[in-house]
Amino acid sequence: MIVADTGALIAVALIGLLPFARRLLGDVLVPQAVIQECVADTTKPAASIIREALDLGWLVPAEVQSTELAEELSNLLDEGEAQAIALALALTAPVLIDERLGRRVAQRHGLAVVGSLAVALQAKQSGLVSAVSPLIQRLEQHGYYLSEPLKKAVLTKAGED
Repeated sequence: MIVADTGALIAVALIGLLPFARRLLGDVLVPQAVIQECVADTTKPAASIIREALDLGWLVPAEVQSTELAEELSNLLDEGEAQAIALALALTAPVLIDERLGRRVAQRHGLAVVGSLAVALQAKQSGLVSAVSPLIQRLEQHGYYLSEPLKKAVLTKAGED
């Protein structure tokens, strides 16, 4: 089980791994604010893919019980990140998150963090994709910033350096 944040969930959708999310990550729980951020604007990248994944049960909508914590976290983070971290804390689950500040806040609260590139790497290791490099390129084409050291580390782990 893992709790998803908006940016990483969109990234996983853009690289075509959403159909495999449950196999790679277990149940993928998605707080309401994250759903809203992902699908409210149907012109946004991956909105229809994420809506379909919700309809097919690949993603599981989840309510945040600790609204006080989510509100406190939203002073630092956007609402989706705040809800994802609050839900992950309540469930003692890792959080799927890419944004640097959100990752730091999650780690400060003792949560394990998983990024979209870790999902891509796991997909290669599981034989679901043959290479990670094209997935990185696809994310960059969609405006995702990935530092050179991060790309190099992922490609090295994937045996593609």
